[in-house]
Amino acid sequence: ECEAKPKNIQCIGDTLMVYGDTGNDTIVIDTFQFIFPDIVASTASFIGYFNKDGNLIKMNFFGFPYSSCASSMDIPSTQLMYSGGSFMKDCIFNGDTFHSSQNGDAYIIKHTPDGGIEWVRHTTSPGYNYPKSISVDPSGGVYLAGVFSDTTIFGNDTLVSVANQDKYVAHYSADGEV
Repeated sequence: ECEAKPKNIQCIGDTLMVYGDTGNDTIVIDTFQFIFPDIVASTASFIGYFNKDGNLIKMNFFGFPYSSCASSMDIPSTQLMYSGGSFMKDCIFNGDTFHSSQNGDAYIIKHTPDGGIEWVRHTTSPGYNYPKSISVDPSGGVYLAGVFSDTTIFGNDTLVSVANQDKYVAHYSADGEV
């Protein structure tokens, strides 16, 4: 049995944001109910927005119908919001389908102030690529750090692992360029 798994929590003003993933085909919080279309045994990432009293304001979902899992979120004082995780098979973000190597490719998302998606970037790898941390720099760019096996591609740059698992730090501009 799967359940919603919070992975990160951030507070901006009176709004609490919970970021995570779920393996359920239905999420119910108070009177809010979201049913994933055509999902069987897969996961999706979510951002839940709650007011200071703990009441749900809204919920945004992305990265379905196949595997995705949220690993990190960063909202600096500039209130730019980035999130990231990994996915297997094909994954849909904002209507665009991304194809994975089947072993786990990384994604990074820049969110709009209302929690929508401004842009999505993903890596490709015949091995796996699992992001572990995200941090926003003063210019609004973002660093993504994680581990990978075999090779992994960020934009036009290819990294080759020299061990069973290597680490990486990738930088994306505020416009999503590596």
